[in-house]
Amino acid sequence: MRPMSKTLALAFGVVAIGALTASAQIIPLFQSVTPSGSDFLWTYTADLGQDVRLENGNFFTIYDFSGLVGGAASVTHSNPNWTVDVANTGMTPPTVIASDDGSIPNVTFVWNGGTLAGPANLGTFTITSSTNVQKLDDFSSRTIKNTGAASGTTVDNIGKDALPTPGTPTAIPLPAAVTMFPLGALVAGFFYRRNRR
Repeated sequence: MRPMSKTLALAFGVVAIGALTASAQIIPLFQSVTPSGSDFLWTYTADLGQDVRLENGNFFTIYDFSGLVGGAASVTHSNPNWTVDVANTGMTPPTVIASDDGSIPNVTFVWNGGTLAGPANLGTFTITSSTNVQKLDDFSSRTIKNTGAASGTTVDNIGKDALPTPGTPTAIPLPAAVTMFPLGALVAGFFYRRNRR
């Protein structure tokens, strides 16, 4: 995997920090892209903010997940209380305007585990794509306010995260130990042969 450019990494960091400080709903965070045969596994974690809770039917959507392989069957999650929906449009909270290309699948995770008050780690989510080329694109979520005068009201949010985009997959560099092995073998052979003389 080619590391994200410094600009993309900085932009992602600013967006993620802005999302965390501006609101505290469900925040999916990109973790890694790893090869899986000829495809790539995109891994995310998600956290629930301190002042909100999940109830059945609350959700978060990752928009325009390019190169999705295998539909909902290829999406895994570490918490069995989530179900997965894949569709070219929705689910979007009614108060949110997300950038959504109707020809590219969205992946939505719907909560079915009863009431869960934040803060909480919501698990690890893995989605298979045919590409490892990255872009920043939208996610949204719907939760329930858990504290204060607005307790019990819905809380919608939107942010950006790293997602796959169409393009030729970039080469996955081999670990340094593997790429340096031939050079190391030549040097060792040279010294072994030299010492035998």
